[in-house]
Amino acid sequence: MINLRLYRKSIGNARLTVKIFEIVEDYVILFMVICMLVIRNNLEAKIEIKGSKFIAKVYRIHSVGEVSSILEELKKEYKEATHICYAYIVHGDRKCSDDSEPSGTAGLPILQVLERRDLNYVLAVVVRYFGGVKLGASNLTRAYANIVRDALNEAVFATLTLGYLIEIEVPYDKTQRLDYLLRDMDNVVKEYQEEVRYQFSIPKEDFSSFSCYQPKVLKEVYIEKNQSK
Repeated sequence: MINLRLYRKSIGNARLTVKIFEIVEDYVILFMVICMLVIRNNLEAKIEIKGSKFIAKVYRIHSVGEVSSILEELKKEYKEATHICYAYIVHGDRKCSDDSEPSGTAGLPILQVLERRDLNYVLAVVVRYFGGVKLGASNLTRAYANIVRDALNEAVFATLTLGYLIEIEVPYDKTQRLDYLLRDMDNVVKEYQEEVRYQFSIPKEDFSSFSCYQPKVLKEVYIEKNQSK
């Protein structure tokens, strides 16, 4: 009899799921699955507080290199803005900027909102036009955090799970069973040569299901799956 137990824990901005299969009393097989939460759609929100206008923009990004180009475009778009503050999380890298706001009142609260939502591969930018009235540190901190929360309320989320891009070659008369296994997958590429060559991505814990086909691992990939809000 096989008993399945699940253990979940957050590690930084990744969720670790350990599936424990007890095969016999003395043997335990572990499958460790790291899942990261991302947004699928770019977002925007606006608020005005005592004459100051705050515009939040939240982006799904794929690398730290995208941050500087997005900030440059925003600086051109909002030339008259007093501050353009931001925070990002990209896997193990994270950074925030107050852009001349009082230290810790802008970039850090933006970053903390992203961290509390367990988000990854995300950039949040808040553009501020000063309205002539100083808000004070506590009100400023709340303003920057709240505008990012407002934007994220409209997010569509997905999870990224570590997996493999694999390649399998089978004779034409052996494709029926493999086609059945892949019937619900939408990322399958097939090439018809001397044999039929398949390329597709699978989560790491599903790799053993295809071991009888002697799959060739091309590279590690992240596999995206939709979530509800």
